[in-house]
Amino acid sequence: MGGVASTTMISTTKTSSRSRSLSNDTMEKDAIEVVMVEKASSTAPSSSRELAYGGDDTLPPPPVLTADEERRLWRKIDWHIIPIITIMYLSSFVDRSNIGNAKLQGLLTQLDLTGNRYNIALTLWFLSYNAFAIPANLVLKKFRPSRWLPGITVLWGITTTLMGLVKNYPQLVGVRTCLGIAEAGLAPGVFFYLSMWYPRHMLQTRMAMFWGGATLAGAFSGLLAFVISFMAGTAGLEGWAWIFIIEGMATVVVGIVAFFVLVDFPDTARFLTPEERAFVIHRKKYDRSSVGEDEQFAVRHVWAALTDWQVWLLSLINMSVITPVYGISLFLPSIINGFGFNATISQLLTVPPYVVGTMTVVAWGVWSDRIQRAYDTILD
Repeated sequence: MGGVASTTMISTTKTSSRSRSLSNDTMEKDAIEVVMVEKASSTAPSSSRELAYGGDDTLPPPPVLTADEERRLWRKIDWHIIPIITIMYLSSFVDRSNIGNAKLQGLLTQLDLTGNRYNIALTLWFLSYNAFAIPANLVLKKFRPSRWLPGITVLWGITTTLMGLVKNYPQLVGVRTCLGIAEAGLAPGVFFYLSMWYPRHMLQTRMAMFWGGATLAGAFSGLLAFVISFMAGTAGLEGWAWIFIIEGMATVVVGIVAFFVLVDFPDTARFLTPEERAFVIHRKKYDRSSVGEDEQFAVRHVWAALTDWQVWLLSLINMSVITPVYGISLFLPSIINGFGFNATISQLLTVPPYVVGTMTVVAWGVWSDRIQRAYDTILD
């Protein structure tokens, strides 16, 4: 009996130890789950739009997709988003830089742009654009992207068209300033918009396609100016006026089409099935888990950006890139014309450099996403 009792006690002790071990394991797992939930909760946005965007109550659990299915999903999203925003930015860059093409078609002489008047007209676009870029992006948080972005596209298209009707230097300066204000919201707005759709490691390729539109715009601008130059004298207007009018009206058409084509955020995208929406939202929700900020505006966000040395460093890098880009886009037709080519041929010869530049931009973006290290791409 004593042996049986001792055996029973030993067995009971082992069972009790095993139970405590299992209980401890369960408690540890529960604790880990609680921490994960708390982290997810702390990083989840608190605004109503963000809750609707990433809320688990409105959509079913994310499906499990194979690699091929996921590739098809992102390709589907690309076809609904990238082409229209690229065309919008292409139109934007054409409308801001076509003054360089118009210069060769009689703009300087007819508007009496002597001395630094032409350069002042160029500069005022940059001043108004930079002054309104941040406010325009804050406005986007209050309006739907599918309305705000096409709306400003139509607005700057009308402004460009009006630039073809100016009769003197003050009118050119005024319209050029309004053009900078109207275009200020597109680029920062699209950056915010794309960040709501794609995980970070997929953004560089899409950004490259978007920026490629700006590079390709130089080629389009040269081709269009070459064709439009033959309209000089039509309806009593010079060739430079027709450049602004036709390209501005084309932008208005792009903006109107965008009203019907551009979608908002994944949670309301009708071209996606509920399962696909859940998958995209799930990917974005956990991709943004390290952000830990809601999307509501606060003055501290501005101050944080102004006091961040990385922001200033990237700004200087961007300035070093943008300065030659705009120098080329605004003066390349004049530079080529200075080599002895006539105005019409000079417009045509501006095309090849932009085609090569477009291919380079897209190639670097794809490579950056592939290695998932944008920093190396910037340094290179």
